[in-house]
Amino acid sequence: MKKVLIISYFFPPANFAGSYRIGSWAKHLHKFGYYPIIVTRAWNMNQTETTDVLDNNIFQHEKHDTHEVYRLPYHSNLRDRLHAKYGDSKLLLFRKFLTLVELVLQNFTNAVIPYHNLYDFSKQLLGKEKDIKVLLVSGRPFQLFKFGDMLHRSTGIKWIADYRDEWNTHQWILDESISKRTIRSIESRSEKKWVKSSALLTTCSENWVKNISAFVGRSGKVVLNGYEDYLTELPQTSGNNQVFTIVHNGTTYSSQPIEIFLSGYKKFIDENAGVKIKLLFPGVGATPVEGERIRNFMKGYEKYVSTSPRIPKSELVDIMASAHLFLMIGTQGVKGHHSSKIFEYLAMKKPIILCPDDKDVMSELMRETKGGFTANTAEEVTNILSKMYAGFGAGKAIDYSPDLEKITFYSREKQAQILAQILDEVESFPAK
Repeated sequence: MKKVLIISYFFPPANFAGSYRIGSWAKHLHKFGYYPIIVTRAWNMNQTETTDVLDNNIFQHEKHDTHEVYRLPYHSNLRDRLHAKYGDSKLLLFRKFLTLVELVLQNFTNAVIPYHNLYDFSKQLLGKEKDIKVLLVSGRPFQLFKFGDMLHRSTGIKWIADYRDEWNTHQWILDESISKRTIRSIESRSEKKWVKSSALLTTCSENWVKNISAFVGRSGKVVLNGYEDYLTELPQTSGNNQVFTIVHNGTTYSSQPIEIFLSGYKKFIDENAGVKIKLLFPGVGATPVEGERIRNFMKGYEKYVSTSPRIPKSELVDIMASAHLFLMIGTQGVKGHHSSKIFEYLAMKKPIILCPDDKDVMSELMRETKGGFTANTAEEVTNILSKMYAGFGAGKAIDYSPDLEKITFYSREKQAQILAQILDEVESFPAK
């Protein structure tokens, strides 16, 4: 098999969306002729905060038939050590100052980057493993692209810049303080400089490819996050669940008008005395202000809603298996944004309600896969819930006929195959 070096800050067992994207490549790429070698930092099991104190912060090397992983010690900086010790309650201004200094200086020197050992180790590895022909660097943090550029310049290796999100082309960027605009200006120059040396870029939607490619002057390809195949084979427990359960997996954002769905949900409850229904938000508490936003809006309806911090993946899967309906919240005015949770919803073969309609990629995905329903008003939400609950109350199967063939395209295995084809293409590029 051909070897590909992948540098990623996030990787299992850390419980972040970025971890699972790279973890799926480690799991599936060997099926398509590639042996991934992952260089990442040390993580605790199910770690959900990057600044947590590590239980086993040592160098570790795992070698498997399908891939290998190098986990490097993480040397936290002063800001992170202060946060780990005091949380958000003390030294806030000083920590903000340290963040500002790091954000500026990391564009010019690796010394201030807490994970710069990922670069140092990868350079040594490329010196020993002469049969590694392609490098893939996955951001965030996007300063990892600096490592890709430096490794290309020092070793000549062809590399791919993998964007899990947009960076300086991000559509949610707002002009705010002078300091933020200054940092954005510096980082914009860095992004163009670093990614210019890449063979191409990968990201999660055609719109993002268009935006980023125009900005950095490199062509791009789409590699979606997708879903793990095991989700399609899980025993579904919703039939044993006597409460009609709606699940929204993960956090929400201030730009998502969740109040539309919540208003329709409350209206449905008001119109149906004694209704047995529950709306669950596992993981929304990872952003405390968003959990508070939901709880405040649902005051007086507390028995019908539940929020929680980020939870282990195994617990989340159990909750999803017991659900009758999944909730997606469209973001208005933002193009090309696939939430990774929508792929997991599709894999579970249960209906989705998209509210409001994003009029973009998620709406198109729902149409293509026949994934469920869209609603743009509280009244539409109430009507959909009424129809679904009527079937549930009568003990009838929910009317839902997804296009399983279309859904299969969005498996992580299929997306790994697409990535392997991209790697083949990059390998064939002439050396610069």
